[in-house]
Amino acid sequence: MKTLWAGLASFVLGASTALAQAPAHQDQPATTYLVADRVTLPLVLVKGYPFVEGSIHGTKGKLLLDLGQKPAFAVDDHTVHFPDAKVVGHGFFGSGQKFEVSQLPVVDSIMLPSGLHFENLQNVRGTPGLPLEQDITPEFIGWIGVEFWKGYVVRLDYRHPSVTFFRNNASDAGEHAAEADEAIVQTIALDHGNRHDLLSMQAKLGDRPLTISLDTGSHNTAWLTQEQITMLQKEGHMTALDAEDRATLSGLSLDDQAVPPMVFEVQKGEAPTKQFFPHANGLLLNFGYEFFIRYKTILNYEQLRMTLLKP
Repeated sequence: MKTLWAGLASFVLGASTALAQAPAHQDQPATTYLVADRVTLPLVLVKGYPFVEGSIHGTKGKLLLDLGQKPAFAVDDHTVHFPDAKVVGHGFFGSGQKFEVSQLPVVDSIMLPSGLHFENLQNVRGTPGLPLEQDITPEFIGWIGVEFWKGYVVRLDYRHPSVTFFRNNASDAGEHAAEADEAIVQTIALDHGNRHDLLSMQAKLGDRPLTISLDTGSHNTAWLTQEQITMLQKEGHMTALDAEDRATLSGLSLDDQAVPPMVFEVQKGEAPTKQFFPHANGLLLNFGYEFFIRYKTILNYEQLRMTLLKP
C-alpha cells in the first residue's frame, strides 16, 4: 500500500467575491492556546502517524499532530458535521489528493488531554479527512498544527509516545529545559522557505546537495525521476525498489554528520509541494516516521533549529 503523505497540505483561497463576502475563512488569528510553562500530551501512534486523543464539537476521536499544518486546529468536516459550513477554497495534500476548504461556524469546544479545553473557536478550517479515515484510522476527527504551540519549543518522543511543549523566551529557556538531562546527538539549522509552517533543511546524499522537509503526517518519502533512481542505484546510494516501491537510501548526511541508512517510499516525478521549498535542489526528500522514531526531537520554530537527542 502506498504511504499516505497527508500531513502537509496546501490551501488555495476562493474567488475574490468570496473573500470580500466571507473574510472569516482566514486562519484563526494568533491566540495563546497553551498557558503553562510545560505541557505534555500523550501520543497514540497509528501506522506511524502521531495522534492526540480528544473531542471536537462533542465528537470523540483522534487529532493528527501535524508539522505540516499551520492553523492551530483544523476539523475533519466529513466526520464532525457542520451543516452551515461554507466552501471558501480548495487545496491538496502532500500526496496529491485534492479537497475543498470550508469555513466552519463556531466550534463549541475542543477537548484534549492534560485538562486542555477550548470553547467557542472562531474561523476554524474544515477539510474532509477521507484519506486519513480510510487508510489510517476511522477515528480521525482533525488536525493540531503549529500555531497551537506558538511561543513554545516542541519535544517529540516516538519511542515513549508523547509531545511536550516548553514555553520559550529570548534566552531560549524552553529549549534549555527540553535538553536538560538529555544526550544531544546533533543540532541542525532549519529553513522554512516561503511558508513558516513548513520546516526543511539542507543535506547531502554522498556529495550531492538536497533538501529535506519535515512532516509528522507522513513516512519517509523520496521524489525521484527514473533517471535519478538509476543514477543513485549505480552510485550505491539506493537499493532496488521492493514490491511497494520502497528502497533504502544510504550516504545521507546532515551538516557532514552521517545519517544511518533509512527506508523511503519512492514516488516517481516531482513533489507536489516543491513550490514551497524555494531552496530545493534537484533532490527533495521528506523525513517522516522512520526519521522521528530514531531520536527524541526538539524543534525551535522561532530560532529555526532542530536538536536530535538519544531516544
